[in-house]
Amino acid sequence: MKRTLVMFSGIMALAAFGDIGVTAQQAPSDSLKGAWLLSELVTGPGSPSTSPLPSLTLFTDRHYSSMAVIGARPKFAPGQATDADKLATYDAFAGHSGSYEVNGNTVTLHPMVSKNEYMMGTTPRAEFKVEGNTLTWTSMLGGVRAVAKYRRLD
Repeated sequence: MKRTLVMFSGIMALAAFGDIGVTAQQAPSDSLKGAWLLSELVTGPGSPSTSPLPSLTLFTDRHYSSMAVIGARPKFAPGQATDADKLATYDAFAGHSGSYEVNGNTVTLHPMVSKNEYMMGTTPRAEFKVEGNTLTWTSMLGGVRAVAKYRRLD
């Protein structure tokens, strides 16, 4: 459960990052505007996970949307899922969307919709840095520090 919360906090932090003042059709290489894929996650001492579960976050000028697989999901044939399969699949997914604001290297999220009802109405914050096609950010959730890197898809 703690790993799920830490991974979700990293995803939540990424979703906060946004781009201010970019009006061109093609975002500059240091912009957060576009699509980002999680490529590395460090949630404590030890080596980073360089094969994290799938996650995609999209940024526009003022809004974001983030979805991620955060745990193992059962395999089953279409239409053949048991209630336990459905619950495990639901628990292994995170998603939220909303608006954001940037102040220096800190981003504040304003989730408007979320799979986790307790996230809506909150204002999570994270620190970030963009270097070319790599986005690095640090988030804290319940005293657990998560550092994640994303790769720009476009």
